[in-house]
Amino acid sequence: MDDNTTRDRIRALVRDVLDKAIPNDAASGSSSTSSRFIDTAPAPSSSATVTADESSKTVITEDDVRDLDLGSVLRIAEGAR
Repeated sequence: MDDNTTRDRIRALVRDVLDKAIPNDAASGSSSTSSRFIDTAPAPSSSATVTADESSKTVITEDDVRDLDLGSVLRIAEGAR
């Protein structure tokens, strides 16, 4: 298989996965303003909870949560994956 054929197959696979992963309302361009809080761990009583706001994203990746402190709260959009 040449490089162009392989690249086209990979692009088609990525497109297919993203079509299935993104909620219908986000794909059509309308954005949802609702969000939810998910505790990554109980917050220690001696320090304040740090909140990370990723509510503008429809796909949350490992990079988005990697540097969160123990007890942090991550805000994401209702339909985020």
